[in-house]
Amino acid sequence: MIKKLLYTFSFFYFSFLSGQEIIETTVITFDLSEPSQNSIMNSNSKKIPRLVVPTESPLAIRLTGGNPFRYKYLLNYKLVNQYEAIQYDPLDSLQNRFKRISKTDPIVKDSLIDNNNLKKIELNLKRLNRDFDKIEKSIKTYKSSLILYDDLNLEKYKKQILNYKKSFESGLLEFTRIIQIYDQLEFDGIEQPETTLYEENEYRQEQDIEENRPDLSDEPRTSYLRGREEDRENPNRFYNSVVSSGFETFNIDSLKDSIEDKIKKINVILIELMSVKTDYYTLPIDLNGQNIDYVEFLIQRFEINSSTPYDSYSPKVWIRGGLKFDVSAGIFITNLSDKQYLLIDDPSSDSGNKIIKERSLGDFDYGIGSMLNLSLRGGSWVRPGISLGLSFSENQSFQGLAGINIILGKSQRWVFHYGLSMGSIKELASGFKVNESRNYDFTTSESIPIDEKFSFGQFFGFTYNFKILESKDKSLFRK
Repeated sequence: MIKKLLYTFSFFYFSFLSGQEIIETTVITFDLSEPSQNSIMNSNSKKIPRLVVPTESPLAIRLTGGNPFRYKYLLNYKLVNQYEAIQYDPLDSLQNRFKRISKTDPIVKDSLIDNNNLKKIELNLKRLNRDFDKIEKSIKTYKSSLILYDDLNLEKYKKQILNYKKSFESGLLEFTRIIQIYDQLEFDGIEQPETTLYEENEYRQEQDIEENRPDLSDEPRTSYLRGREEDRENPNRFYNSVVSSGFETFNIDSLKDSIEDKIKKINVILIELMSVKTDYYTLPIDLNGQNIDYVEFLIQRFEINSSTPYDSYSPKVWIRGGLKFDVSAGIFITNLSDKQYLLIDDPSSDSGNKIIKERSLGDFDYGIGSMLNLSLRGGSWVRPGISLGLSFSENQSFQGLAGINIILGKSQRWVFHYGLSMGSIKELASGFKVNESRNYDFTTSESIPIDEKFSFGQFFGFTYNFKILESKDKSLFRK
């Protein structure tokens, strides 16, 4: 029982540890082909169906559906190579396949039979030469046509390349087998067919005598052979003529060279087409702890032979989660304001008393200032936060501001603030009262005693979130 509990605990413990090691990366895919409903895909679309990435998730951008035969692509300020490292070479693959073909013993035949085989080889090579010529012209035309399209139809493209690959490998297989047969033939004496046939006639004459006239001595045997020689003369001359003319016009080596040249050219184009890269991507970017609103990627297309961008696109991937600090500036209205007073004569007194009156300046003061805003990132148009800042009032005094805010907008943000204001204000000195008739020892309004004291009030503000000026060298992160 204890062992079972230990096994169960170990299983869940290590499962938990293995789960902790997984860092989920958000991958946003941009399809560079014709726009469709799925042109932009977010791997977290079930959670966030927008261009938004959680702050705890690394971010990677992937481009697909491009046409590297017409365009070069610039992603994240790095020029992406048009082709990947070569992964496929039909000639290498066929060499491995032919290593498994068992080698037969050399084919030894007489001159006439060898000549028949050579004629067959020649005809097959001529046919293969025509086939490879068609493949070469077709694949060159197809590659040239790819530059006409903004994007590749990957399904049709892969199907077409697969057809070329099959045709090419089939021709290579047949060509290699034919050349193997050709190389295995032994042509002893074939370069001098007359000498070969002379030796063959001598052998046949001896066989003739042994079979038909074994009783003949040397002289009768010579006479017999002279009579038989006339029967063989014309056929021998015929065979000599056939073999000589056959080898004079035979062009296996030139056909072989022609086919090998076409094979090399087709192989280069096929390697290029099969190793083409239509997907580009960035490595995951760690966003955690960055005081940013979004990540901006630069995607540019260049004509294949041009250094001037054909078009540009700068998608913004907004960050969701975590806290964001930014600065805004604007106008503030507060009920903390300096008081102003007047000294007037008391009309009801004959003793020369004075009355202190408060000027009617309203209950609010206004000023300009800036706020440091702390908000929750959500990649949305409306989000709440808190603010701290300073305001410089009309009376040339500073006030501290603290409160809540609502941020409206994404790229251009308007911020509404409400909260507590605090600062020093001027009021009537203690010991004096407004609207009280007294015989003061001062006679002008400017001489009314004023005290400064720290006080609290309320404020309402309206600010704009200014963008931080960008340098000429654009960075990956945007404020």
